[in-house]
Amino acid sequence: MPDPQSPGGKVDTERLSLVLSALGNRQRLDILRQLTTPKNVGEIEAYREETSKDAESDTREIPLTRQAILSHIDKLEEVDLVETRVAQGEGSHTKEYYAREDHLFMVLEEVRTLGNLAMESAAGGVPDRTRVQQSEPETPETEDALAQLILIRGIREGRVFPLRSKAEPMEWLVGRERQVGGEEVDVPLEYDLFISRKHAVLTHEGGTFRLRDAESLNGTIVNWDQELRGGDEVELTHGDVIGVGRSLLLFRNP
Repeated sequence: MPDPQSPGGKVDTERLSLVLSALGNRQRLDILRQLTTPKNVGEIEAYREETSKDAESDTREIPLTRQAILSHIDKLEEVDLVETRVAQGEGSHTKEYYAREDHLFMVLEEVRTLGNLAMESAAGGVPDRTRVQQSEPETPETEDALAQLILIRGIREGRVFPLRSKAEPMEWLVGRERQVGGEEVDVPLEYDLFISRKHAVLTHEGGTFRLRDAESLNGTIVNWDQELRGGDEVELTHGDVIGVGRSLLLFRNP
């Protein structure tokens, strides 16, 4: 995986090949999709295709056994895409499995890096970074929101983070955890290891939004060409794209 300390980290092709090999199986992909929320093995469903000996076109899906599902989970754990936790119930302990979104995101970034290198080589130049595919945003309750941040590159693209009115001073924190030192993070991007725990702060005063880098390790980028570091800040306008770690957020203030 790339070094989270350096956004331009070199691709670890040997490790990436192991991860892609583990993902090159339909059943494992089906299992991984189900593990966006923790599940015990009894809650996981996966199937294999079986072709009739009499007619090659006649196929049916056979449920995988518990042991087969656990074997696939072991393969995903070997490459750090799945993690295990013990859920405690009344007088019992159950193993639960869940996908490592941070590691999945790193795999996505490594594949993206290789794709960009291929594009650059073919085109004889640098790929156009201004062309970002924007997903249709989700629509949470935003009636009391002064503005919104929409995730346009990351895990669950299209997610909307409403910047709701709050007591003075009006500040909204962007970071890698849901809470930092008892302070709630308004825009938590937990999957992105390139983001600092307390990465950037948006403020609102006199009808104007501003963005300040919170002395993050890798800095904050606005519209691909303006870098903020060590407390630098800039005024935001509708349509600005904010880069934190390897993620991109679209600022909407219509």
